[in-house]
Parts: sequence; structure tokens; C-alpha cells
Amino acid sequence: MIRFGVDFPFMDTYQNLRFTAAIPACKGLELIQEFVEKNPHKSRFGFAWKKVDQFGSDDQKQICAAQPWSDLKAMEFVMDVIPDYCNLHISNSSLIRYALLFDPIKTVTYWCNRGTSGIDGSSSTSVGSAVASPNEAHILVTGDLSFFYDSNAWWSKHLPANLRIVLVNNGGGDIFNIIPGPKSTKQWKKIFVAEQELSTEDIAKTYQLEYFHASSQADLDKHLELFFAESTNGKPKLLEINTMNEQNSAVLEGYFKSFTKRV
Repeated sequence: MIRFGVDFPFMDTYQNLRFTAAIPACKGLELIQEFVEKNPHKSRFGFAWKKVDQFGSDDQKQICAAQPWSDLKAMEFVMDVIPDYCNLHISNSSLIRYALLFDPIKTVTYWCNRGTSGIDGSSSTSVGSAVASPNEAHILVTGDLSFFYDSNAWWSKHLPANLRIVLVNNGGGDIFNIIPGPKSTKQWKKIFVAEQELSTEDIAKTYQLEYFHASSQADLDKHLELFFAESTNGKPKLLEINTMNEQNSAVLEGYFKSFTKRV
């Protein structure tokens, strides 16, 4: 990886830095473009990438099909049933990373609110966006900590009926079971993951959100038609997908290892 920039030359965001060119980023891109134009046949990167991408897409279907019920399995299903031409809001941490594992839907507009601490404001942003465009469908895919953290979003008297909330409740901030670092601390589960065993059903009742619950793929299949149907009370609908007590981070790790073996 090459880094263009005159500031912070040793910053290695992706832990794969080969060297830094101390020039403005735009100048660096111009040099790359100039090289490609002068040497159009020297690089086969584009062809090689498309080949890997195609094989990866085929492998992904087989690998996902073999996975047990988990965050990965739930997100595979959710990303497969997202309606065309909707606005898809995805909260931070693990869920936006899961969403990126699957091919983008060309007709869907993707949004991801990045707050000061990552999770704050995701629900409020989706509510405001849905209110601002009442003739468009909006879907929020969020995690449990993001949902609880911003639960006052549903206090508004102007909740939009064109919003659907898909909540993947894995019992805490599972991102801290995925990224390196937190597990090395004694307070990993208590402070970082912040494990919890709460349901959002009572929150849904408080704010009169139509509530659906799923703890398997069969449950998801059963609820989809009503969940995406027109709202009967003029408010959003909430689908809580329970993946608590599942080996979510282990399943994701196995998913990546399966790809590594096939490369």
C-alpha cells in the first residue's frame, strides 16, 4: 500500500503500508493516471481483480449456506430481502462491516451515520431522513447497543410510517469480539462488549411500534410480508432478530478462513 500525503507520513491506517510519498494526494493520483496512460498494457490488475471477485461471489454463496444461525446468517438474509429503490440506513460497528461483505444493491441508496463514539445518533438520523422524504421507503439496520443508546429517537410525535427498523440483537457490542485489542484487557466483556440480555419489545410497546421477533431464518420468512406491508397505525415497524448466545465472532472468523483456504 502506498500513502500520499505530507502530514503524518508514518500513519498506517490499514496496517499494510509499504512506503509514503510526501506529496499532495491529488498529485499522487495524477502520477498514477499518467503512468497508466503511458503503459496501458503493463497492468493486469483490473482483470485479475474481476476474476477474484467473480470466484469470491460464487464461493460466498456456498460458504454462507454452510453457516449456522448467527449475525452473519441474519445479515445475509436481510441484505437479500432489502426492497429495491429504498434508503438503507446501517448503524456502526459490526453491522456496517457485515453489510460490506455482500454485493451492493444498485437501486438502493446507502447511508451510515458516524457519530462521536460510533453508535450515537443512528436511529435519530434515520427518523429525520424518513420524515424529510415521506414518499420514499427507509430501512434502518441497527445493533442492540446502537438502538438502546438512541432510544429517544422513538419519542418523537412525528415518527414516519415509511420507516422499518431491523434490529440485530446479539447481546452486546460484538465488534469488540472481532477487532484485535479489547480481548487483552480484564474488563473486555464488561466494559467493551457491555453484554446485556434485554429485549426491545417493551420499547416498541412504549412508542407504539408494531413489533416482530425472529430467532431463526424460518421466523424471518414468516414475518417478512407483514413487516414490509403498509403501516396500519401510521408509525414505523420493528423487527428484532435475536442472535444472543450464538458464536457470532467465531462464525465470522470461520467465514474468512474458508475464503483463505480457497484462494
